[in-house]
Amino acid sequence: MASLVERPAAGAIVHLKGFALRVNFSDPNTKACADDLVANAVKELTPADAAAPDPTLVWDGDSFNESSFAALVPRIKVHSR
Repeated sequence: MASLVERPAAGAIVHLKGFALRVNFSDPNTKACADDLVANAVKELTPADAAAPDPTLVWDGDSFNESSFAALVPRIKVHSR
């Protein structure tokens, strides 16, 4: 059956889940894991072609708090297009 609605092309979608409060981002191991997650998310959200559709970051987790995984979302945004 043919679609009656024309759908725009979708860009990359990265879906992150993070449920944890009181994450100690100053701990070297935790910081390294957080840095890796940010770097990988940015890589996935950066299209190879500038004309590609905009990517989407989906966050499913705690509300924003400096000591939760949600604190990584602004870091990903800063490095993404």
